[in-house]
Amino acid sequence: MMPGFSLILVAIMSLFAVTPSSAAFYAVTPSTAAPAASPVTSKVYITWYGWPDNDPPGNAIAYPKNGGFHARHNAAGGTGTYTDPITLASDNREIPVGTRVYVPFVKRYFIMEDQCVECQHDWAKSRKYHFDLWIGGKGMPVHTVLARENALTRSLATVIANPPAGLPVDSAPLI
Repeated sequence: MMPGFSLILVAIMSLFAVTPSSAAFYAVTPSTAAPAASPVTSKVYITWYGWPDNDPPGNAIAYPKNGGFHARHNAAGGTGTYTDPITLASDNREIPVGTRVYVPFVKRYFIMEDQCVECQHDWAKSRKYHFDLWIGGKGMPVHTVLARENALTRSLATVIANPPAGLPVDSAPLI
């Protein structure tokens, strides 16, 4: 190998690092890893789920904290702050379990800790980024929860993976 070739190769590879335009969430490190990964902004298909349309109905999650994952909760929930992000479901090949995400249009932080079958299908079929965000709705009429989920769904919403702390947070209930 030529002298200095390794250094040149590293420099070239750094040009292809994750940027806002490439937004490769699969390259993002979990929020509990050190050192912290840089923020990555991207456009993502956002849907919502809650107690009545979780599978099975309720607040169970695929990657609970006590399961040894980088999740924050043992069941779906959270307040949306940096220290208590709300549950996010997706494909763990698309975004690693434990990755924190900020969604500006609802001004809340989320954390990947659940699976979403539709998200898995979208990722496997076309590498389409799809996040299903927890809305709650315990004890509410099914039609009320589903109507609110539909009202908040966005075909392309801006999200920030590995966001900094201190972004604006809306503490009003989502539903």
